[in-house]
Amino acid sequence: GNGAEYNTYQKKGVNYISVVWYPPTNLNDHVKDKTIVDGCHLDLIDPDDGKTFLTGPVLESTIVNAVEPVECVFLNGAESNRHSVISADDIARAISKCNDSLRCVSLTECKINSSLIGALSFCSKLRGIIIENCQLWGEGEDKPTDVHLAAVLRSCPDLRWCFVKSSIFGAECWNALAAEGVCPRLEMIWADAPMHTNDRVDAAQGDHDVIRSALKKRVDTLKLCMINPDDQCKSRYVLGSKLESDRLNGTARTEDEKQALRMMQRYSKKVAAECTVE
Repeated sequence: GNGAEYNTYQKKGVNYISVVWYPPTNLNDHVKDKTIVDGCHLDLIDPDDGKTFLTGPVLESTIVNAVEPVECVFLNGAESNRHSVISADDIARAISKCNDSLRCVSLTECKINSSLIGALSFCSKLRGIIIENCQLWGEGEDKPTDVHLAAVLRSCPDLRWCFVKSSIFGAECWNALAAEGVCPRLEMIWADAPMHTNDRVDAAQGDHDVIRSALKKRVDTLKLCMINPDDQCKSRYVLGSKLESDRLNGTARTEDEKQALRMMQRYSKKVAAECTVE
């Protein structure tokens, strides 16, 4: 096909599926490009314990003192390592220093809050966004939601690439994409944000008719469409599929699964109550 090339794999003992892309070039080919900030380079990872050497002040200074306006920022916050220190506010401040020129941002294993996502909404020239395996950070208004991400979609008319593996790709994001004039040049969407209830698993968030409408209107422009991929990395909605064959509604839990879930919920409440007493 003429879409983006990729492969997937799943590590033993890990629930999520990892995605590996095969672009025509990679960051090693662009080592002399002064518009790119490479915060994923292996030289930034401590080989002894896996923490990142990347800090907020270093990232901000790199962007502010760049020889040319920064257009691409690739960050690996190594959030899975407790020694990593770069915060969501650090990243938000850094992005605000290049919002007039930023075209591509990739956030992997980063803390994200409403300020960070809000900073992206001021990057009107954005063409590509990746949010993968990030940790939602903050309480109340500081915690990022689909409302904040929807504002980014509405603010970026040139967005071509949208890859989000996070629960913040919810109903408001689909409402935004269904609206006239929002992301008219979108060529790739990968939205992995399944919703699990007491009765069903892997259902799409939001009004499913709105989702279908948002995607069907892009049938001539989308080159890759992946919605809540299953264990075989197959989209639960395929452009052009019949209503009775799409899987936006997820899968019903079996009675055994419902019973197991209820037992887990009761156990969690018991543990929480005991912790409160202590």
